[in-house]
Amino acid sequence: IQIEDILIGHWDKVANPTFPAGMTVRAIWMKKGVFNLVQSHIHRGAILYNTDFDGSLHWAMEVPCLAKDPFYSSKPNWATGLSFIDRTEYGWRPRLIVF
Repeated sequence: IQIEDILIGHWDKVANPTFPAGMTVRAIWMKKGVFNLVQSHIHRGAILYNTDFDGSLHWAMEVPCLAKDPFYSSKPNWATGLSFIDRTEYGWRPRLIVF
């Protein structure tokens, strides 16, 4: 979905779980172009920033999940947490709380 200049979704490609957080939204930026982006339920938490040639700041956020640890693994390789997008006088600003 799109809310103003933010695209929110769960796209078709997720980076390999051994890659660092942020690689999924980075790949989406490289494929679709740089814009404000929220990739939901990614089992990672990250915020990336990019400044255009005209000085416009764009960001992309990977939102952690809220799932319980699975019964089949005592130490899953994922992050749980919450995300927020605040409206400021300078535009939208993303925040993450990872726990």
